[in-house]
Amino acid sequence: MAKYKFQYPVPRKGEYDIEKDYYANGVIPKAGLIDGMLYRGECRNADKAVWRADKNRWEYERTKFGETFTDFVEALEDGQGFDVFLPIEALNGIRGCGNCDYTDVDYAWLDGPCPECGEED
Repeated sequence: MAKYKFQYPVPRKGEYDIEKDYYANGVIPKAGLIDGMLYRGECRNADKAVWRADKNRWEYERTKFGETFTDFVEALEDGQGFDVFLPIEALNGIRGCGNCDYTDVDYAWLDGPCPECGEED
């Protein structure tokens, strides 16, 4: 479990020691990320996100004004001080519902009720 406590606003690149302030406290470095893997971590609007190496960014589901959509955020190493996702644990990436047989293999179901039966797992 990471010791890092998320802070907002995120410091701008160069205003922190990435090794000491982040990696030493459990944040997974960008070089250690697996493309398409779901991670638990933190950013301003999410606690789980999928790393998309081909797009060089994190993607997560966000609900705003009643609409759910895929949003994105930068990696810590690329952040410009707005918002970044800080990964602290790789999840298995496959989520199954405890109430029905639904299994998500596309990382489409990141949070909320099961898309198949509508129940919270």
